[in-house]
Amino acid sequence: MNRLLLGHLADASVPLVGAPVVEETAKALALVVVALAWRELLADVPAAVLAGAAVGVGFALTENVDYLELAAVQGGPGGLVRALYLRGLLGGLVHAVFTASAAAGLAARPGRRAAAATLGLLAAVVQHVVWNGVASGRITALLCNPARAGGPCRDAPDAVDLLVSVPLVVAAALGPGVAALVLLVRHALTAPSRPPGDAAAPGSSRSRSRG
Repeated sequence: MNRLLLGHLADASVPLVGAPVVEETAKALALVVVALAWRELLADVPAAVLAGAAVGVGFALTENVDYLELAAVQGGPGGLVRALYLRGLLGGLVHAVFTASAAAGLAARPGRRAAAATLGLLAAVVQHVVWNGVASGRITALLCNPARAGGPCRDAPDAVDLLVSVPLVVAAALGPGVAALVLLVRHALTAPSRPPGDAAAPGSSRSRSRG
């Protein structure tokens, strides 16, 4: 009995905790690797947020190849279109916000970068955990929409659920992260210039001029 319970807990912990930690860490490391060759990528918060969002969208597209093939086989053209909308468009936004959160921390000043990068990665992981643990299940229930509780899923989701309810769930799940990113970008754009003695961000013009 204990082994069975431990097995169920292990199975549940993989998508809830394991996947967010592994995926967000991998995407953050990908940003770091690219930034080693292109230092301007993380030179400031706005650039880092855009770069992180791009990496997140790329990850979502790569991750979804198998899902899109399966949707096309099982649901035909209609199933493929729904999968492109759900996993391509909405799913791309989800990963864009997660990875942008981690990237924002990597753009901090040198003296604060380690702490900020850790905080950014933690924010990405927490958002991913909430998504997998709460939002994803709610979306699955909306798309299933059985005729009776516990019954089989319908052949196609209700149009209102697909086009209104699901995007609202996505917006609610991503809202805090998006708001935090907007505030960070606005602060970076309106903050006064660093004093002459302050350390420049990697890839900035001043750091290059020191040659």
